[in-house]
Amino acid sequence: MVEHKRIDTSKLDENIFHPKKSDVLDADNSIFPSVTVYTIMGKQDGADENGIPVLYDGIHERPNHPDVTIHAESSDDAYAKKTFNGNRSRFYIKANHQGEFYSPLGIYEEKGATQLRHGEPMWKFREVNQRIFDMYASFLKTKNIAWLKNAERACR
Repeated sequence: MVEHKRIDTSKLDENIFHPKKSDVLDADNSIFPSVTVYTIMGKQDGADENGIPVLYDGIHERPNHPDVTIHAESSDDAYAKKTFNGNRSRFYIKANHQGEFYSPLGIYEEKGATQLRHGEPMWKFREVNQRIFDMYASFLKTKNIAWLKNAERACR
């Protein structure tokens, strides 16, 4: 039989992980990373400092449920995102299992970004480097397919 020891409440605080405030907070002093969600020109709620079209949280309605608003990240029109956490940035592009980036202008547009493959979403956010992200962002801004192809080629 296992004997359980009682922890003295005065030592309880020592056994709880307390991260340093400087390690957790990002530039905006929030615990959660800030996320910027990108879409294609024409479906945007605004633009970032480089003129790339972005979506804002809480505005997007689901077609079958007009009374429900969702996060921009979950929107069908979210094709890329950038996260900031402290001094670190991460870049993501919606891609399929073959590594092809989502094109709202291409053959998959009519099927939507929420198409399922084997019961899971066909298009998932994939982490990429900043150079590839910038090429894809240029595609979203200009609708020039050459930027999309260059981003896919650089990723291989």
